[in-house]
Amino acid sequence: MNIQWLIPIVLSILAIMLFIILLIVKSKNKVKQKQESNEAYNKVRGNKTKIETPRESLESLNKLAKNFFKNYLRLKSELTYLEISEILRKKKESSLVDFCERMDYYLYSGKEITKPEVLAMINQFLLAL
Repeated sequence: MNIQWLIPIVLSILAIMLFIILLIVKSKNKVKQKQESNEAYNKVRGNKTKIETPRESLESLNKLAKNFFKNYLRLKSELTYLEISEILRKKKESSLVDFCERMDYYLYSGKEITKPEVLAMINQFLLAL
């Protein structure tokens, strides 16, 4: 029995098994991201009906959005919305980029946000998910 033809067959089988394992891991990551997105959507949607003052609602949205971005982008530390928007711009996620820029504006410009503006921000975030 000649062993020379056995080595390429074994290597081919190992390569196929590695490829299948990589596909499984990648699909599990996509499923996990979708679940995280759905959880964020449900939390924000649930908070939409609990509008306190516009500023408190914005702060609640801020906490939920930052947590979502931390999981979605696999961030090790908390970034500002402008830093997050740069990462999203590279990923071509324009609706989330716009959301981040608007969140940065409403949180740090000193402009008082109105109830309709908060609702618009919540809707924009929900639609982007």
